[in-house]
Amino acid sequence: MGNRCFKEKPKPLLDLNDYTLKQITVEKWGNCDICNAKKIEGYYTQSVIEDKSIFICWRCKNLK
Repeated sequence: MGNRCFKEKPKPLLDLNDYTLKQITVEKWGNCDICNAKKIEGYYTQSVIEDKSIFICWRCKNLK
């Protein structure tokens, strides 16, 4: 019989069990829903909980 090596299971870097996914944001080209700019770079945000989405250009994103 050989020696048995009991290795510890590697621990994950992040514990994702406590988080719930609420929205997905993707950087892409599109038409801004706020200022109606056409073919501009920005962020497309899709809600996972509700059936809603919005595209915001970089200029409108920086407004306070």
